[in-house]
Amino acid sequence: MSLPPVKAEKARQVLSWCRVGHQALTNNLGPSGIVLWAGTMGLLRAVADALEKDAEPRIRTSFKHWKKAMDDANAAAGRTAKGTKLPEIYHQVIREHTNLVLHEAELAIGQSVTIGFSARRDGEPTPGVVATYSHEMRRGPFPNEHPHDLILRAIEWWEQEIEQIERTA
Repeated sequence: MSLPPVKAEKARQVLSWCRVGHQALTNNLGPSGIVLWAGTMGLLRAVADALEKDAEPRIRTSFKHWKKAMDDANAAAGRTAKGTKLPEIYHQVIREHTNLVLHEAELAIGQSVTIGFSARRDGEPTPGVVATYSHEMRRGPFPNEHPHDLILRAIEWWEQEIEQIERTA
């Protein structure tokens, strides 16, 4: 007789907050957007804590097996150093970028600005300057990727991993 399926409710709740952060970041990576990005990265890291501390013992056990399998695979491949472990999205993005923000007050995001002027046909500039900002990851395994897209990638990765953990619980 098989046990009824269980859901990682806490982890799914935290992941829903990550989706809110991702949505709020759409077209907003100015000063307040950086705070949203850092907070959302912290929440992405908290998904693992929620799985580890889930009220359902089967989820906690399944997560321990999932984490051990990941650690064993990294050790077997000789990937034990900081910044080399796989999967990249977990070790080198979620964990590493969160550590940078929380422990070193550093961001792995670069910002570029393009200043543009519009001109009339007679060559005289029109009033106003247009500044266009762009952001990209400057560190880690996904260089030049937009931080907003990287958060979506991490959310989608966690969704797949949570489903796997639930299936094996």
